[in-house]
Amino acid sequence: MDMFANLIVFLLLIAVIGGFVYLIYKIVLLSRKKLTGDFKRIGDKYGVELEPGDIKYYKRKKNAVLRGKINGHDFVCTTYCVGRNEKTKVEWTEFIFQHDLNMGGYHLRLTGDNVLKKMKKRLDASQETGIEIGAQDFDKQFLIQSENRSTTCSILNPAIRTQLLTIPVNGYFGTLLIDGNELSYKIPHELNHDINTSKHFETALAASVLMLDALKGVYK
Repeated sequence: MDMFANLIVFLLLIAVIGGFVYLIYKIVLLSRKKLTGDFKRIGDKYGVELEPGDIKYYKRKKNAVLRGKINGHDFVCTTYCVGRNEKTKVEWTEFIFQHDLNMGGYHLRLTGDNVLKKMKKRLDASQETGIEIGAQDFDKQFLIQSENRSTTCSILNPAIRTQLLTIPVNGYFGTLLIDGNELSYKIPHELNHDINTSKHFETALAASVLMLDALKGVYK
């Protein structure tokens, strides 16, 4: 009798473990499906294609997820991971535009502001790289690093500022960089990190498209 009872307990334990493993498997599948859907929605909106294969965040090598042209500019959206273990790893989502404008060395780095960055802004200001553009709400929310205030003011026009200001700097706004022949933006999260990550990433993409138009207006 004891042996039969032990067998029943063992089988129940196996069933519980199996059910738990299956539940985790379904959650992972749903998460992957949502992730693919988020990227596909962006691709469909801008007419760029999903790259074949799985979306990978666990590799250091950048994994192209979307690729094509947006408004005549080469575009690629990638995922990758940095860090040596679970405690230190950071999963990144990034897009890069290529353009052929001759900007004469113009550089812009835009990040969300916080106390530490404000201290850095004051230090950079003495080196003429941390600037303010005269839009109080925007200057308060973002750390703007550039050596050309006039061009930066033209690029960060009211329409673009309005879009970027909708992205909360804590947890959602990443790093926007204009350097050489590239405009890039990246966030330290998977695109399906939470219900708002994809929405704010798309807002940054829309603003970047407008920024490329603004750049073209400055560097004709």
